[in-house]
Amino acid sequence: MVDQRPGPQSYSRAAHLRWLFGDLDGAIELMALAVQAHVVSGSESTAWFQTRLAMYLFQAGQFDPAEKILTTTLARHSTYAPALLVLGRIHLAQENHAQAVKIFTIAETINPLPEYQWLLIEALLNNGQTELAHAVEQRLKRTAITEDKRTYALYLASVAGDAALAQQLAKAELDVRQDVLTKDALAWSLFAAQQVPEALMSIKQALSTGTRDARLFYHAAMITRAAGQNQQSLHWYQQALLLQHMLYPSERENLFSTFVKNQPHVTTVSTE
Repeated sequence: MVDQRPGPQSYSRAAHLRWLFGDLDGAIELMALAVQAHVVSGSESTAWFQTRLAMYLFQAGQFDPAEKILTTTLARHSTYAPALLVLGRIHLAQENHAQAVKIFTIAETINPLPEYQWLLIEALLNNGQTELAHAVEQRLKRTAITEDKRTYALYLASVAGDAALAQQLAKAELDVRQDVLTKDALAWSLFAAQQVPEALMSIKQALSTGTRDARLFYHAAMITRAAGQNQQSLHWYQQALLLQHMLYPSERENLFSTFVKNQPHVTTVSTE
């Protein structure tokens, strides 16, 4: 694909495939080529390529290069919400909660979508702004079903405690797109409903492509633990730990409280 028609679109598609099959270094290399190949400097499409590259770098733990790219992007497109979202996530991962709140507030005003709202809620709660977090949650609940079923299913199964609705939304989304992240969302909603055998089947399907994703590994660790597969559970816990900066604060806390507080012999490891 890339050799026959080299260009930013083909490079970015190839980068996504590399990421999907677990080759993050390859994804970074190809997305960097996409950024270099994009000749319409300063356009919003340039911002999209740069933001995707920054996201891959963030996943790789390369915070400074990712932030540098995002700063460049936002200097030209100060209201480009996806770039603000990734920048906010970097600050959230570094526990710069006040700055994360500031960035997510701007991003959510521009793009009032469930992903943005959930991250803003997380940042607000960790910054001690409980009432504002509750207000954002009410906005999320009013529109999330129509805006983003998959994200709302994950939110309901993770935070809001409505496993039945989460399962309904995840199944509806799976009818539309049968991808890794949707299969993961279904697995997590099944787990929340205490349907562990079904959740185990779904998470195995999600893991089968080799995608390296922190939330996917976190869910796999929790589900296999509930299924009594202790070795597999520890393996996925360790994989999630390597990408823990990609987890939301509530997810990290749940992961650690399950594996460290309940099993003192299990420890965290540095991601340096």
